[in-house]
Amino acid sequence: MGAGATASENVSGFAWTENYGWISHNSTDPGTSGSYGVNVGPDGTVTGYAWSEILGWVQYDAPGPYPALPNYSARFNPCSGNLSGWAKVIGLGDNGWISLSNAGGPNDYGVIIDTDRKWKGYAWSEFLGWIHYDPPSFGGVATSLTIPCTETYSVEGFAWSDVAGWISHKINVADSFATSYGVDLNGDGTLSGYAWSDNLGWVQYDPSGPYPPEGPAHSAQVDPCDGKLSGWAKIIALGDDGWVALGSPGGIAFGVTLDLGTGLFHGFAWNNIAGWIEYDPPFGGVSTASVGVLTPVEIPKLIKPVGGKETFKDYPEFRAAPLLPTLDWTDFGSGSCVGGGLTQKSYQVQIATDIGFASIIYDQTVVSSSSSHPLNMPSPLDYAQSYFWRVRVTDNLDQTGAFAVLGQGGESNQFLTPLHAAPIADFATNPTEVNQGKETQFTDTSTAFGGATIAYWKWDFGDGTIVEGADPVQFQNPKHTFASEGPKTIRLTVTDSDGYFSTKILDITVKLPLPEFRKTVPR
Repeated sequence: MGAGATASENVSGFAWTENYGWISHNSTDPGTSGSYGVNVGPDGTVTGYAWSEILGWVQYDAPGPYPALPNYSARFNPCSGNLSGWAKVIGLGDNGWISLSNAGGPNDYGVIIDTDRKWKGYAWSEFLGWIHYDPPSFGGVATSLTIPCTETYSVEGFAWSDVAGWISHKINVADSFATSYGVDLNGDGTLSGYAWSDNLGWVQYDPSGPYPPEGPAHSAQVDPCDGKLSGWAKIIALGDDGWVALGSPGGIAFGVTLDLGTGLFHGFAWNNIAGWIEYDPPFGGVSTASVGVLTPVEIPKLIKPVGGKETFKDYPEFRAAPLLPTLDWTDFGSGSCVGGGLTQKSYQVQIATDIGFASIIYDQTVVSSSSSHPLNMPSPLDYAQSYFWRVRVTDNLDQTGAFAVLGQGGESNQFLTPLHAAPIADFATNPTEVNQGKETQFTDTSTAFGGATIAYWKWDFGDGTIVEGADPVQFQNPKHTFASEGPKTIRLTVTDSDGYFSTKILDITVKLPLPEFRKTVPR
């Protein structure tokens, strides 16, 4: 098996295992191991191969079946920075699976890509043990896997002026022009570089001031919230008459806007000599000035539901039918390098019976800033079934993001409904009127479902006395005597044989002792 490195691969450096040494993530050496590499794509998928001199190839996009949830190969969540899914040491077969995240599990671990673009943390393999992605620097070896910064976008295409004609925003050296030039959109939203007009000469997007007093005191930049351009470009040859207003500094409303979803510029700029400069001219068959597609909306992170019945034990919505859980997500924001300041306007939630969402059983769009959605479907979900869910949000600029399918720690969007409803706890007292100093019989009348039985009782009598256990003779129907009168809160928590539980709460008032009856002889 071979693995080839290409220019698109953006991961480099070494991970470390105590027993098997270094794992290299990039090489263009055509020697023993050949060229190979690992790449993190813009959609978060991790592909390619790493190499260990002892273990051989480690594949990050290995096909399933996978040993456990989540049911996918390695992925990167750009919102949380977490990696999840599976990599695989090919030569070890089924013993070669490497888990990249177990966030929230009994042994909490995981790998992240931090804001400095370095991989950090630990992965786990039953065969290899811990795999350390940021081992301490020693031996002069680079120890952190780094994703190169890709926050600068090249601007291409032509704008149009009725006075000056076409204005080109990028060219490489060619026979007809001796100098390469271009305009860039930087990660902080600023524009830099030069465009060219055969009639006007150089148009600079990052000229220094002083700037005209009627506009903002900065060169061209993009507002990260709405994509609107502001500030100034400058036609160098025109001197003080060369200022190009990219947004309206006052008077007639005009301006240039960058569509953060498509990467296309739209609208008009103004110069007193060249007149209107149009960024999306509708004629001539020439493409508009554009950048690579930016992500307008950050993919929300999902919190629940994930996992199996253990996850649902504490959720009151699963105590009894109908089975209509609440779906939650968090951390909405902008996801692009120039993003920020967006708010959620609406959301769309879908539930399907398959991971590809070919069989959608629930689809609802709600205009709300809420990050919690209680299901209101006419027919509840079935118990003991597997479902998949996803959510996407639309921001206050009416930009809709991609569906989010990963959980907060990179968990799968698959969830398993409980085997059955949780038990309904209930009890009765005899006598119904409880008196201080008089023994009271408590009788469990709880109901279990799905073939389960009540297997554990916990009684809290509200006076500091708690009795609990699994022996029905001792704990199902206990007797209790209250030593003091007054209000008491009685709680019975029952747990069934499948681990589901519920609690019945009853407030009572313990009354004063009954009067004693004494027979006396009349005199």
